[in-house]
Amino acid sequence: MVDYTEIIPMRLKYFREKFQLTQKEISAQLKIRQGSYSNWENGKRLPDINDIARIADIYSTSIDLLLGRTDIKIDDESKKNENQLKNLKNS
Repeated sequence: MVDYTEIIPMRLKYFREKFQLTQKEISAQLKIRQGSYSNWENGKRLPDINDIARIADIYSTSIDLLLGRTDIKIDDESKKNENQLKNLKNS
């Protein structure tokens, strides 16, 4: 069984770094305080299901991937979305 208290913070950090976003940038996209996001990434708190769904949408990935129920794979669609995120970051 997956230990969500360990895997979710690791996946959040993985995707944020993969898409070259700061905690401030991703928390702004999620419309939450940076401190709240930091708590998720540090494992002090976990995002609720609505936040997990929003994060999955931002990274164009599945909730299962964020929850550690499947392995991390970055496909061509995710690479395309990575470029879109970079454009958002630069605007």
